[in-house]
Amino acid sequence: MKEKQIWQLIDRMTIEQKLGQMSVCEYGDLMKGGDNVYTGPKGEFALTEEQKKIVGGVLNFKDASAMIALQKKHLEEDPNKIPLLFMLDVIHGYKTTFPIPLAIGCSFDTDLAERCARAAAVESAVSGVQVTYSPMADLCRDARWGRVMEGFGEDPHLCAEMSAAFVNGYQRNADKNYEIASCIKHFACYGAAEAGRDYNCVDMSSYTMDEYYMPGYKAGVNAGAAMVMTAFNSLNGTPCTANTMLRDKLRTEWGFNGVVISDYNSVAELVNHGCARDLREAAKLAIAAECDMEMVSTTYLQEGAALVESGEISMEQIDRAVFRILSLKNRLGLFENPYAAADVQAEKRFCRCAGFLSLARKASTDSCVLLKNDGILPLKKRNGIALIGPFADSKEIIGAWSCNADPAHAVTIREAFCEENIEFEYARGCGDSLEESDRRGFSEAIAAAKRCETVVLCIGESMRYSGECRSRTEICLPPLQTELFEKIYETNPNVVVVLFQGRPLHIRALLKSRAVFTMWQPGAEGGHACADLLFGKSNFSGKLAMSLPHSVGQLPLYYNHYETGRPFDPNNAGAWTSKYIDAPNEPLFPFGYGLSYSKFVFSDAKITACGVKKENKMRVSVRVRNESDIDGSEVVQLYVRDVAATMVRPVRELKKFKKICLSAHTETVVEFMIGPKDLGFVHSDGSFYAEPGEFQVLIGGDPRGLLRLDLIYKEDKMRYNISRIAMREMAEPYVEAQNEQQRIL
Repeated sequence: MKEKQIWQLIDRMTIEQKLGQMSVCEYGDLMKGGDNVYTGPKGEFALTEEQKKIVGGVLNFKDASAMIALQKKHLEEDPNKIPLLFMLDVIHGYKTTFPIPLAIGCSFDTDLAERCARAAAVESAVSGVQVTYSPMADLCRDARWGRVMEGFGEDPHLCAEMSAAFVNGYQRNADKNYEIASCIKHFACYGAAEAGRDYNCVDMSSYTMDEYYMPGYKAGVNAGAAMVMTAFNSLNGTPCTANTMLRDKLRTEWGFNGVVISDYNSVAELVNHGCARDLREAAKLAIAAECDMEMVSTTYLQEGAALVESGEISMEQIDRAVFRILSLKNRLGLFENPYAAADVQAEKRFCRCAGFLSLARKASTDSCVLLKNDGILPLKKRNGIALIGPFADSKEIIGAWSCNADPAHAVTIREAFCEENIEFEYARGCGDSLEESDRRGFSEAIAAAKRCETVVLCIGESMRYSGECRSRTEICLPPLQTELFEKIYETNPNVVVVLFQGRPLHIRALLKSRAVFTMWQPGAEGGHACADLLFGKSNFSGKLAMSLPHSVGQLPLYYNHYETGRPFDPNNAGAWTSKYIDAPNEPLFPFGYGLSYSKFVFSDAKITACGVKKENKMRVSVRVRNESDIDGSEVVQLYVRDVAATMVRPVRELKKFKKICLSAHTETVVEFMIGPKDLGFVHSDGSFYAEPGEFQVLIGGDPRGLLRLDLIYKEDKMRYNISRIAMREMAEPYVEAQNEQQRIL
């Protein structure tokens, strides 16, 4: 359908039909006997029989047969024969579950992220999904917030790269039949909810917002995301669903011409915010802000016609919104084929196919982060292993927000051990509930630990305790699991702790064990991935996308903080500096940290000028050698620090990263190109540029021991040239040394 034809269709529509296109409801609202699985609070917004015939979209359906049946029914009833748009929260896989996005962020592998999203798109498309509410591009700095599991961590550059990769995976495929539309969420700054409490307010300077919180959304928009979802929170006093940022920044400044959709019920919730007096005003504010589609609540349908009649909202505003919605349906080819790729037989071929399960296994392996290993890992298959803990044989490891996936298909660690013919004893020990008090399994677990040479203890946070509306003030292990660890450790100190978690947890008490690694919530192939890593079939390569706190009181916690006028001096703990008196400033494990079975050595870091006259770029290179007998992968990280600027700058910022594979006893030179864009920042007038002066470039694989390069930039007729380059390999780690209280490892 051409643009002219879309406008002709709009001209034939009544105001009620247009408002219907701007409305999204639940599958169960349209199909009698429909089994709704609500993803939010269901308000009192019942649709009339006539309204059901004209709505524009639907969410929360089960499969291709349900989609096909509803689309057929709708096309028979809709007076304009406009197909429904079918939407779903496909967050980390559809039927094949991949690791949660936070774990994927720890892979530092955008190609892997894109492939996982593409596989999810294929399964979704054949099952009837046309739009996924993913990726979540919210920056995550506060582990108390349950939805950090949906994001990519605390760094804006990593968040931006991963967000773009997910959009590309969903929306680009060699076979266009299997592409689905991506909806970036939640615009804006939802990850900064006050006190880490879901749906809470956000108050933030434009400087911090533009520097840290906007890059993820912007990258998704630049990658071509078809939709953007508004956030639940208020931002600087105005709820996001009615915030003029939708029009001013998203559409005008960034040029986004796709569809903006509210989150679940959030238009009606403008009344709860105290921003709107009633539902009529709520609809008026959201439409005026250019929120095109309303999810679940029905204020547009109830109040829209009266608002147009009174002149409070113009028909032109309504028509623009409907044009964007119909253009998306046209882009997806729905006017020619309303069922798109939905196919019951294709579901059987693609969903949980061998190729996707293999990819999930690799993603789970590459997302794990090894935090400590005193040499006990990798294990031998027959050295007497006790497999203990509530997650050792649990299928609830696929992760929150797994929607249409069935946990029954997950492979547990116990099952993986059996497949590999590993000799072991199993004991559950205790349950995984936060309130668990049943110690009856302790004696069996302790006996197994006593009989065996090594204990693999699988503990952590249940997937029930992370995700939306799962904020926690105490992000520690359930007390009974900590007690189980202590009892096991007293019996047999050869303990390897395998952590399951949807957020960074407080794990200081576990570090006396001989090895610790986190699986996060690894998806359906988590058991296989765990066994592969434990016994050396695979190597660890993940790095932390969020810092693990030393104490919950440090939150929000992030590495790229601003320096203060009285920075902490680790060599003078008694000084009047910015510090805690009961804990270190630094995290227990920082962003970018992660061990391997291989030993990587960085050397010979250099900066050389190139293309100065044309592009003002520099080449940063470093030599990386695998000085071990084990093949492995390493994440080369490049950070920049602006030593002095007109505004306070972070102590360092990730600007580039690259994951490399090195065979045993081989080396390579890794190169990055950086320029003024990597040295610049957003100034108070909104302009972006790099200021002349001193900079430090820090490069390496461990954020606690980076090589440092010093350079000076000079401005010459709006051109930035390299004036002087100096290189120094730091004898001491660049990041300030941890004090004795933190020296646990």
